[in-house]
Order: sequence, then structure tokens, then C-alpha cells
Amino acid sequence: MSLPTDGTEIRECVIKCWEQIEKQRQEHKPKTTYKKNEETNQNPQVICIFVSSTFRDFHAEREVLVKKVFPELREWCTQHHLQLIECDLRWGVPRDSTTKTTICTCLDEIQRCHKEAEGEGFFLNMLSERYGWVPNKEAVSDDLTKQYDWVHGTSVTHMEIVQGAYASNNPNSLFLIRDPSFLKDLPSDQRAGFVDDSEYCKVQIKELKKQLREAFKEQVFDYSCKVDSVENGKVKMVGLEDDFAKTVLDFFKSAIARKYPEKEVKNQTPEEIETQQHQIFMEQRGAMVFGRSKEIQKMLTFAKLSKDSKEGSSPMLVVADPGQGKSALMAKCVRESKQKGMNVFYHFVGCTAQSTDASNLVYRLCEALIKTENTEWTELKEKFNYERALILLANLLKEFGKTGEQLLIIIDAVNQLVKGNDSLKWIPPNVFGSIQVIISTTREGGTLQKINDMLPSGERLNLAELDETAKMDIVQNYFGRYNKKLDPEQLALLVQSEGSKNVLWLSLVCEELRIFGVFEEVTQRIKQLLPSLDGLISEIIQRMINEDETSFVEQILCLLECSQAGLKETELHFMLGDCEKNQLVAMLPWSQARRTLGPFLRNSSGSGGEPMLDFFHASIKKAVKTTLLSSPEKQEVQHIRLAEFFQYHCQNDTRVVQELPYQLKTAGKTKRLADFVMEDKRAPKMGRIMISRTLKDLRCQKYIFFPGPFEKMVKICTCCKNFKGGVFKNSVWLNKDVCLMCGEHVSPFYRKKEQEAMLCMDHSRGTVWTHSETCVVCKKPISPIHNPLPMYLCMNCSWDQRRCTRLVTKE
Repeated sequence: MSLPTDGTEIRECVIKCWEQIEKQRQEHKPKTTYKKNEETNQNPQVICIFVSSTFRDFHAEREVLVKKVFPELREWCTQHHLQLIECDLRWGVPRDSTTKTTICTCLDEIQRCHKEAEGEGFFLNMLSERYGWVPNKEAVSDDLTKQYDWVHGTSVTHMEIVQGAYASNNPNSLFLIRDPSFLKDLPSDQRAGFVDDSEYCKVQIKELKKQLREAFKEQVFDYSCKVDSVENGKVKMVGLEDDFAKTVLDFFKSAIARKYPEKEVKNQTPEEIETQQHQIFMEQRGAMVFGRSKEIQKMLTFAKLSKDSKEGSSPMLVVADPGQGKSALMAKCVRESKQKGMNVFYHFVGCTAQSTDASNLVYRLCEALIKTENTEWTELKEKFNYERALILLANLLKEFGKTGEQLLIIIDAVNQLVKGNDSLKWIPPNVFGSIQVIISTTREGGTLQKINDMLPSGERLNLAELDETAKMDIVQNYFGRYNKKLDPEQLALLVQSEGSKNVLWLSLVCEELRIFGVFEEVTQRIKQLLPSLDGLISEIIQRMINEDETSFVEQILCLLECSQAGLKETELHFMLGDCEKNQLVAMLPWSQARRTLGPFLRNSSGSGGEPMLDFFHASIKKAVKTTLLSSPEKQEVQHIRLAEFFQYHCQNDTRVVQELPYQLKTAGKTKRLADFVMEDKRAPKMGRIMISRTLKDLRCQKYIFFPGPFEKMVKICTCCKNFKGGVFKNSVWLNKDVCLMCGEHVSPFYRKKEQEAMLCMDHSRGTVWTHSETCVVCKKPISPIHNPLPMYLCMNCSWDQRRCTRLVTKE
């Protein structure tokens, strides 16, 4: 059946279509019985948004949605304990698909969105001057017509609107109509993709807009934009960040909040919220594990073992290379164990801001083991002490083991815990009764060796590479969540790539392809993917920077890479703003840049409980350095920038002494570092050990093995021996009894010859020829008859005996 061309026939056909549609609307009954998800209280509610439009003329809008609007909405949903999945079918319908496949793909996905929202799915439609593809009557079989109430003579986009919103008067549907004024700047060779030449389609699109405005008065919005340029055959638009993006974001925030009001969340304690975040992490990661059945079975078998309480059982250690899917495996083990009715305590280091602090882990574990009122724990909760909590935890594990109750403790990524040398002290060498412990770590750093020393006989599970079948399952299931599908050639290219051996590489690639908007170039894009993890991350970084409109993405990456262990968000707010004027960065561009970098970052606990941002994977930090900070000069600029902030603008003394010495030393500003350590009032908060270590690194490298006539002892004159200014301005002793290096008190019992402060030949030469000494305080020559007194080093500063004590620094 061809479309009518005569004006009268066109009008009759359009009227007939709308009569059928109105009839459906009046007789509307859901195709599916929608039942409320019984697991909603346990698992995060899934929010599906179906994006409907003709494809060729809405590339720019869909780019804004996928890369800007939906990331912000997803972050908002996560904060409200919801999970957002958008369905953008720009690509995903296999090439050479039949009419039936195309129709089923689109309309079935709309039904899925309705099912998730109990019949009121979230639906977004965009209309302009194209009506879209109208299938022939012969192409839509009778079974499809009946299944979807297909109205012949309508386009696929029109039927999406009917099924997604119009027939059911869906309150969660939004319609955006683009002002046609952009057409005046549209290149002539692009016009065919934006305006229908069929008179029938022109009449239908006009009537469709009219009907929508009448039926959804509060849900139809107009927006405008302008043509910017044409790149790779795609028209770029400007002005979409204003009315268009804001309207979509505001509408769906309101609709989602109305559909799923926060009732329980408002009354939750911080501990309950923390537990829920671990649960969300577990559910999301555990749902995407494929090809690890043997490993899961081994872990479950270990979990079920009941050991002799006299001998005890050492924890199992899961070991993997970075990016091998260790956390997902641990999450899957939690899910499987809970499904089998086991009692499980789980903690995923890095999934919340507090989770990286070993104190947080010990707190949560103690809380889980307390069965009855415990006075000691009640006191500890009021004023938490990590060392005391470690002792209590060991006792609680023993007491719990005596009860015979089953408990599986699963702790993921212990290599990311922060608590100095004490971060692993909570690991029990043995547990008793029906308690089993499974922990995981990467092979990087020194964590694995420390655990091996602690648990020499513990069971080990080393993760191997995934086989090709498992990799195919990962890819297909990932895209299946968004109703996208790679064809056999594309799938083979992806899983046979050298990079697919790394699960992190595969995950990053899937996300990059998902947001890639040019259907015709997906295959070529896969062929262009770099097979190395570092190369892929560098490519993604460049893409993020090229698309960044805030200029903050590159700055944030560089500042985080040059920090010791991440930065507080408030610190970044100042450094991206104007420190001199005490002005913070504007929140809108900051939020946009923060969301852009979301997949690369994680929250870690900072001092005072304030979250800190850091890279979620060491490979990202490495790629940032290679891509953006390849030269020492570029690195120095960032280190000095950080040093300037912490020395002159940071109000948190703890953060100053944590970060500033490192930044000054790394930037080569050793004179400023020495001045800070010896003169700044904040320096004592470094602690005497860190002060002595810092100053020792700045000392002359010459050793005085056999003191001769040219080597001299550092002395102080009798006039200055009780000098109230002290050798150091921050000295607490204010006399000769302070260490020459760090200013700490030197007890008379430790004033040994090996601890005398000495100068090498080079640094004592100025005083040798006058046969006199120079006072270290007043710098004046002193005669032997004035009884000059020797200076000493404290125990911390004298470990490398007879080394020259002169500080050698540069500006």
C-alpha cells in the first residue's frame, strides 16, 4: 500500500488513523498485568526511560541526552536509591532487520518500560518536521497488527507515541517540539534529513503535534536551537543545554519523585544508608558476572565448610590483576550465598566515601556481630577508638563462633583500605565455629605480601582470564540492558580483541560504544579501539576533554593525579575558582565536569569524614599522567598549584601537613619546604617522625666517616645557649637542648658522640681559616675561650650517623 498523494485522500486517511487511535484510547487496557516488584524494598527500583524520535534529525538532541542529561539524572536517581536505564535506540537494531524485527524491538521495549513502572512507563518523545518511516500494510502482518494494535498509515514513531503515552494518558510522558526556525541556517544538502517531502507525512506530523498539545497540555514543551556546523555528515546544534536539557531533567525528576516518593529513606540512620549503598553495589556488580561458575562454586564450597572450633579456619584470599572483575565476582558470591539462605556480612571497599577507612569496616563488622547488649561496644560507639575496636572485634568473633551460628564474611578490595600500617590488623588469622571469611585484593602494591605473611596457610583463589564465551555473554548482556545489540561481526571483533582479556577494558569499551551515536560507524569504531587498557583510557580521556564545555575536566584529572591520595571536593572547588578572592567555582559547570568524570572517580573517606575524590583504578591515574602530564615541566606546574593552595589558602591544618610537604618536595621547592618545616606554626602537626624524615631528605649527602681538621661540629655560643627564640621558631624547648634538625628535645642520656651535629668539609670551610667556630643561632664567630657548646641530634634524626647536617635546598 503506497501513501496517498491526493489532498482529499490524505485528509481522509489521516482522519481514519486518528479515529482508530482515539478508539484505542477509550478502550485502553494494559497488554500486561503489571505487578509491583516484590523485591523493591531489597533492591533498587529500576527507572527505564524510552527515547522516541525520528533518528536522522535528532542526533544532536540525543547526544545531549546521553552525555549530559541522563548522567545527571542517573546521579540524582542513585542519591534517591533508584537505578536509571535509558533506552536510546539510535543503534541496536541489527542491520538488515525485517520490518517485524524493527517494530517488535521498539514496541517491546516500551512495554518493558511500562512493566518497570507498573503501567506508567517513563517516555520521552521529540518531534520536528519529519513524521518518520511509515511501513506498508503488507509489511505489517496480521499478528503484529493484533499484538500491538497497529494502526496502518502511521509511522513507527507515531505508534511509539501511541503505545508509550497516548493510549494510556501516561502522566510520565514528555513531548518536546523543536521550533522550525533552525531550518533557515540548515545547509541545503542536509534538508532532506530534517524535512519530509511527502505531503502525507507533512499533514500527519502537523496533526500529531496538534493532538498532543490538546491531550497533554502540561506535558508538551517547545524549544529552540540553532545550527552550528556539520561534522562527519551530522548536524551539530547549539542552544540545547538551556530549555531542552533543563526541561527534560526537571520533568523526569518531578515524575520519578511523584512515582517513587522517599518514605523510608528520610528516616534512615547513616549506618542504614551505608548498608544500603553496599547492597546497591552488590546487586549491580553481581548481576553482570559471566563465565566464573567454577570460581563461584569454589567460594560457596568454602563458605559451607564447618571447621573444628579448636583448630579454626584461615580466611580465603581471592587474588586478581587490576581490571579482572574481582569485585563483580565477590558481589556474585554474596548474591549466590544469600539466595541459598546463608547469613552474609559484606563490605565493598570503595563503594562509599567511608568504606575505604578501616575504622568504618571494623565498626560495621562489630555492629553485625553484637547479639546482645554490650557495654564496651556502647562506649566505643560514643567515642570510637580503632585500637580498642580491634581487640573487641577479635573477642566478638570468638564469642560468635561458640554459638554455632553460620556467618560468611566477605570483604572486597582490602588493598584500597586506608589506615596506615594498621589497615589489615582486623583480618583474623583463624575463625572458629561456622564462621568463614573471604577477602580479595589485587596483586599490585604490598598488600598481597602482607596478607601472605599474615595467612601463610590460607586458601588462595587466583582469577584467570575469561574465555570467549564468557566475554560474549558480558557484552550481550550489557547491551541487552539498553535494548541494543551488536551484529555477529561486531561482536566477534570486540571479544577477539587482545584488550578483551581485561574485564575493565571490556566494560569501558561497552560504555563507550553505548553512547556512540552514529549507527553506520559502529563497526569502524570497534576496529579503531586500542587493545591496551592504558591506550583505551587515554583515548576516553581525550574524548572527554574534547567534549568538555567547562574547561574543568582536564584540570580535575591533572590535580587528582598530582595529589597524594585524592582531594576533597571543597578543595577542588577553591582551586577551580579564585583562591585569591576566596571565590568557589560555579556549581553548574562543576557538576557537569564531575558527572563527565563519574566513571573514572570514586569517593574515599577523608579527614573529618568529608568525602574525597580519587581515581577508582590505578590504570586511570597512570593514563592521566601519560596523556596529560608527560613532561616534568607539566607536572611541576600542577604540584606548585597544589602547593600554593595548601600553603596559603587551605584552612584545614591536618590537610596542609598531609599534602604540602609532598607537593613542595615533588615540585623541587626544597627551600620552601625547609622553611615550612622549621618555621611554620602548623608544621608540628606533621609529627616529629615525619618532620625528621622530611629534613633528612634535605640534608647534605656527604658522610663524615673519619672527622678531620676540616670537618666541624655545629656549636652554639654561651650567649645564645638559652636563646628564647630557639634554633627553630616552632621549637617547644627554646634552648640548646633541642635537636639541630627537628627542634625536638634531646635528653642528656642520648648525647652520645655519634649524635653530635657535624658539618662536612665543604660546609665548614668558611670557619676553618679563622681558627674559630660560628654560632648556629647568631651566626657570629665564637672563640674557644667563650666555651662554645656542641649541638646534638635526637634519636629520630641521627639514624644515619656522622652525616653532614647542613640543609641543601633550592628555591
